[in-house]
Amino acid sequence: EILIGLVGSEMCIETELHTALLQLPKEERALIYALFFDGKTESEVAKHLGVSRQAIQKRKNRILKKLKKFFE
Repeated sequence: EILIGLVGSEMCIETELHTALLQLPKEERALIYALFFDGKTESEVAKHLGVSRQAIQKRKNRILKKLKKFFE
């Protein structure tokens, strides 16, 4: 029963995360997917987009703050 509860909680968190990600603009969502789900580095994404790594880092941090507010 405990294991079933944990699996259910994980599914709920995944659903909430998916919902939060869908609230982001397409470009922001793509950045988060690239960094956290596709395993790209900030440098790789920066090179692909033609911007500095620091720019990607700032964007990432701004987006993560938005996502954090969704869960508060």
